[in-house]
Amino acid sequence: MKQKIQLFYYLLLIIGVGFSACKGKKNRHDDKYNDDNQPFAVLTFDTLKHEPLDGMNITRFVVDTNNTRRGSWGVMVRLNFDFQDSTSFEKLRQQGYDGYLVDMYVVPEGKPAGQQFNDLLKEKFLKSFLKEGNREVKYISEATAFKFKHKYAFREFGLPAGRHNLSFKIAFLPVKFKPDEQLSKFVRIAKLGKNPDFVFDGRFKCTTPPLKKVRVRVADIEFDKKKGKAGESDFTLLKIGSGYPDLYWKVFVGRDPVFRSQRDKNSLRYKGDHTSKPFYCTEKDRLTFAVYDHDISIFNRDDLLLRKRGKLRDFSQDIGHADVLSSRKIKTAKVAIEVLK
Repeated sequence: MKQKIQLFYYLLLIIGVGFSACKGKKNRHDDKYNDDNQPFAVLTFDTLKHEPLDGMNITRFVVDTNNTRRGSWGVMVRLNFDFQDSTSFEKLRQQGYDGYLVDMYVVPEGKPAGQQFNDLLKEKFLKSFLKEGNREVKYISEATAFKFKHKYAFREFGLPAGRHNLSFKIAFLPVKFKPDEQLSKFVRIAKLGKNPDFVFDGRFKCTTPPLKKVRVRVADIEFDKKKGKAGESDFTLLKIGSGYPDLYWKVFVGRDPVFRSQRDKNSLRYKGDHTSKPFYCTEKDRLTFAVYDHDISIFNRDDLLLRKRGKLRDFSQDIGHADVLSSRKIKTAKVAIEVLK
């Protein structure tokens, strides 16, 4: 009996320690800009513009309003769709379409999207398909389960710090591609439906952080002729080029390029743009400054010569006391990120 009582108290102690540990563990999403330390928004659906497509179910819809993945701070939207039968797609093909473009946009409540949804979709689809492998807009042509996710950076909203209502819209828009390009990656749209077959609106609340308006300034970029083997730069199968690099630099926020400088051809010391256009960022955005050598060959990508990544606080903000960077091929690069407001 005594052994059983000791065992009971031993188990109770383990449970108590476990409960205390769980209670005291801080949520990894905790943030001073997120009310109640809760990163997932409560969604409100306002108006269902059309009846859901035959056999379609939305099995998951999550909005993370404190997402810092991919180097940018903002809102991540994840949706899971499931089709139980192919009725909707059979009707679609009878009307002469191949499938649906599925997209969502988010804007501050009361602000128009700026374009008609079909124009917006067409533009986004073509750009994203050619440049990024169609990551932004989903295309479906058969009844199957699929996932859709998209990141909206706080800097894109341009809102002052504080609590805001954001509106969103999701649409399934009929699309037909040019018949000779059905199996090609670089497809072109033959026609879009005038109206989406399925649209619904909704809204959620989000606390946005302060935005910084900044610009990148470059005092000097010098190629290391000895270590970089300048004679091998611009090498192509046709032996085109002087052997000196065609230098230029780029700025990224997260994965998004926000500035690309002019190219300085056949130069060991960069003489092009020394100041980027202003752009916005938050304290949690990952900023990247990178220097490249443009390759005129169609067979090769531009060579990355130098790169620095970090948040705004990791860069000098005074060009008079710029960060002095170097790499195997760049002798020196003096860079600062100025805060304008």
